[in-house]
Amino acid sequence: MMACCPTCHQPAPDSRLMVCLQTNVASFGGQTVQLRPREAEIAEIMRRAYPRSLSAEAIASRLYGVSDGSIGAVYVLTCHLRRKLATIGATIQHTHSTGYRLQFSEAA
Repeated sequence: MMACCPTCHQPAPDSRLMVCLQTNVASFGGQTVQLRPREAEIAEIMRRAYPRSLSAEAIASRLYGVSDGSIGAVYVLTCHLRRKLATIGATIQHTHSTGYRLQFSEAA
């Protein structure tokens, strides 16, 4: 049986984290969290890159089309996204050398 988004009921992609860009809801381990539109876009970018890390420049380029001047926005949005995803058991690891990467708790 294919998993579905709990809010829009569309088939979910093959991933532990589901992000619905129509409703801006992320779900993991049976729990959901409401995101702002840009947070949902970043979560989807990171979900598609999983398990690879993405630099802030790469995220900004995919989000805005350019990386100049938008790195600060990526830092702020990722900080907010990290707090929200932590409530459902998904985390964002940040290392200065490789960038941002999704991680999942083993309990979910």
